[in-house]
Amino acid sequence: MKNLTLENGEWKQRIAPQLTAEERELLTQRGPQPNEARKALVERIRNESLIAVEPADAETAQAIYDQHKIEEADLIAADITLPNGTGIINCRVNGEHKQIRF
Repeated sequence: MKNLTLENGEWKQRIAPQLTAEERELLTQRGPQPNEARKALVERIRNESLIAVEPADAETAQAIYDQHKIEEADLIAADITLPNGTGIINCRVNGEHKQIRF
């Protein structure tokens, strides 16, 4: 199963980066302000969480998205799971938030 998300007009696959025990511990630490190491780790996770997809998967996701999108809407986010083609589109239509689940 692949979880795809539309990021800046391009389909990306969302993955969970592998973390060491020390990194997981650093993420659970709470304090008044995050330290620089924690900030850097969060940024690394954000960067490594989206990877390129196969062109065929991008085409499939785009076709599913095109089938369900609202033409006049401003896109907020779109997520599609392959191969089953389920997903959600978050958008705004005339300033009102809409969710399309399929």
